[in-house]
Amino acid sequence: MVVKTGKRAYIKSKQPLTAKIRQHFYDNRINLYTDKLQHSTIPKLAFIMNVKKKIVKDIVDDIRKGEETRLATLETDNCLSGNIAVGCPEEGRSPGCLNCIGARNSWILGFKDDEACKLHRQVVTMGKNGVPYYNGKVVINPNWFNKKEITLTGKSKNVILVYDGEITGLCPNELLKAIVEIFEYAYVYANHNFMILTKHPEKLLEPVIETIKILSEKGIDITQTNNIHAIASIEDKEYLHRIKELQKLPDFISKHPWYKPLLGLLPYHDLTGITSTRIASEKGLNARSCNPEWIASAMKNSQIQGIPTYYDTTSDEAKMFGVQTVKGHQATIEMILSDMSTRKFKTTVKK
Repeated sequence: MVVKTGKRAYIKSKQPLTAKIRQHFYDNRINLYTDKLQHSTIPKLAFIMNVKKKIVKDIVDDIRKGEETRLATLETDNCLSGNIAVGCPEEGRSPGCLNCIGARNSWILGFKDDEACKLHRQVVTMGKNGVPYYNGKVVINPNWFNKKEITLTGKSKNVILVYDGEITGLCPNELLKAIVEIFEYAYVYANHNFMILTKHPEKLLEPVIETIKILSEKGIDITQTNNIHAIASIEDKEYLHRIKELQKLPDFISKHPWYKPLLGLLPYHDLTGITSTRIASEKGLNARSCNPEWIASAMKNSQIQGIPTYYDTTSDEAKMFGVQTVKGHQATIEMILSDMSTRKFKTTVKK
């Protein structure tokens, strides 16, 4: 019994120590994943933290393993919604708005009796056709961060910001406040991915640059992190300009175009500086069809430029081909590309 109590105490005390060690890495510009540690690093940390070398070594090993897990998590759907902003001013302005899943989610959440759900009631209205839609209001959610799910030492998560709304719809001051808060959490909780989803990446550039200055004054060099991601949704060729806006963001931010939902054939487009792409057909009620040729063309555009591409299977595809979104998207990609080749599909992308 005494041993077990001691072990629990050790695990409990390890969390703040882990945060201090991460802080030391960041302060000394040591990349947790790629850099080799000098032989003196562990003894030096043990002396600074006033603990045994073995404890420091165990924590450093955990951090490095966690970093590998975090990077691998990007390929999965191990996602957690972090709605720091709720609502959207864009209703009907983009093709993807027609069957907005976010508006449906907000309508359902609005019936729950808690403070966060009251925010959803403010931003969504039921249309005469029985379909809920965002009414143009965007409000900030002060309780978006879930400490039960997002921990210093827990399993890596992809924290999606924002799934039920458009973060750039906040007023400039609130948007800056939200970006600062997201970046601060990303700095501390380095074992998780913080993914800002938007239709307007061009509106992120100014607050991101301002946030770098604000955090620098606090002694935080946020440019040394590698777990902040910007995602732009692109439905068809009319919105490919969003990729160019993504490419303007600072290099420490990973950039991901998501062709979700894919509603048309995309011509060749440059993906310089892009980390990965993700493709999905529309799901849910009244989902519009997606031509497999559109999917294959988008995949090949990424592949010829050496960019990893991921495909979210529909429930029907998962049943038909025996795959799951998390582990089986690569099998589905191969199936689609094989199908295209047997039908002598001619790609529209440049070679």
